Amino acid sequence: MAPKKPTTAPLAHRVPAEPTALILDYCRWLKEQTGYDVDPMSVYLGSALRGAFKKSPGNQKRLAAQAERIAAEKVAREQRRAERAAKVEKPKVEKPKPAPKGKATKAAPAPSRRRPLKGSTVATAEGVVIAQQRHIDLTDGAQ
Repeated sequence: MAPKKPTTAPLAHRVPAEPTALILDYCRWLKEQTGYDVDPMSVYLGSALRGAFKKSPGNQKRLAAQAERIAAEKVAREQRRAERAAKVEKPKVEKPKPAPKGKATKAAPAPSRRRPLKGSTVATAEGVVIAQQRHIDLTDGAQ
């Protein structure tokens, strides 16, 4: 009878005997920032093996299933939107009433109130300045 070989996990070779000084500093920082006491080996493994997990066939399968689910939800959402649009009745367009017989009169346009521009002067017809903004005197005596 042959001796049994111990079975090991596929990534067991990536587990160090002791966490590095950087991982220990990172754990202290995590505790300071979050108040949660973390296991240094778990922090190391989580950091070191994250990329391997993301590339793993199981995770890729999960991502593909999630993408299919999202695409199916998008199609269902578009179908519901199209069904709601089909249910909405088109509004009835009223025909304009014919103008009464006789002369058509146009309403006079309302007078517009033009506001003075910035830096302008507003004066009366007699030349008296009643409002002045950023006025520069350009007469001969002013310098």
